[in-house]
Amino acid sequence: MDVSRFHATVKRIANEYQSSGVEVDFNSLVTNLGSLVSNPGNAQVSQAFKDQLNQFRAKLEASSLNDADAELLDTLKNHDLIGYVGNGLFTKIKKILDENQLTPNLALTAIDELRIETTKKLATITTIDNAFAELKVEFWQLEDGVTEMLISIPIEEETKTLEDLAKEAKDWHRICDVISETFDIERNRVTIRAVASGSILLYLAAVPVFILGVAKCLKGVNQILTEVIKMKDLYNKLSESNPPDDVLKGFEAHKAGKAKVDLESLASSLVEEFYKGGDDGRKNELKNSLSLSLQRLSQKLALGAKVNLRLAVPKKPQLPAGEDPTEEQKLAFSKIELLEKVKVEVASANAALDYKEHATELMSALPAPAQDSIEAPK
Repeated sequence: MDVSRFHATVKRIANEYQSSGVEVDFNSLVTNLGSLVSNPGNAQVSQAFKDQLNQFRAKLEASSLNDADAELLDTLKNHDLIGYVGNGLFTKIKKILDENQLTPNLALTAIDELRIETTKKLATITTIDNAFAELKVEFWQLEDGVTEMLISIPIEEETKTLEDLAKEAKDWHRICDVISETFDIERNRVTIRAVASGSILLYLAAVPVFILGVAKCLKGVNQILTEVIKMKDLYNKLSESNPPDDVLKGFEAHKAGKAKVDLESLASSLVEEFYKGGDDGRKNELKNSLSLSLQRLSQKLALGAKVNLRLAVPKKPQLPAGEDPTEEQKLAFSKIELLEKVKVEVASANAALDYKEHATELMSALPAPAQDSIEAPK
């Protein structure tokens, strides 16, 4: 992840931890549970614990980190933090209490251990934030209304050359260029916002309709790749049952070339629905071009590349009762409605499977890579 983006996520987590009073509530919860262990028959003590638990739950449910996406969600997941904030933390607390209803002393021990773990984790985040601030590390996050596409390209150390990188960039340019023409009548440029390391991370600045187009393409490609994997599993199960040869051959005939046909069909339907150009000849050409781009995209995903689409949707302005919106406000409402639509599509475009685990069968089922294009990882 780009360090300025990591700084932004760390700051947001640290700020919520410091301002929310989670540490104080957690300490109170442990204290009240300790009192309950010492006074198991005392109704007042029992009620005090329940009240504190409900108060803590309400605070964790209201955490803004529950709606984390983009780099913030990546940081919470990749650094084992998601179970120590918001709903994730309360889920752990509730699990401990449910598993130890008859042994509150064991619940107390486990809850206190979780409190110590949580404090240690979030204190570390605060320390990192303070260090970044002291060192004046850059700070960057998506502003309201901004959209972008992140391409993560896996790479093993010292296995690729600059020429390989140029080919990779050219492939992604082809994919993005055709999607842009299909969905964006104004053909806004897709530009590089930042480049980071680890795997190769490309942050691309793009308009919302382009992000919508990529989401539509990803959703369709994910369905096709998932179907390929399911068909492979069905074929293996069918083979184990020793069916007649003609049954197996019929199944093979059905799945042979199916991915290519499905990708062509997807490209055609997307162009028919979203292309706004008036040139019928170009429209037909675009169906072929988008089909090739979807094939390239499928191959990239099969070999481990990942695409994340990110956007920040502003809150709708509140108009006084009975007041009509101005033209400027109408434009703002229109953009927010588009962003909300894009957000729904982006949420449905996430892959359900790790394609790299199925790379061999996917690559054998997909159309052959275009010349001078996709290469198997070294």
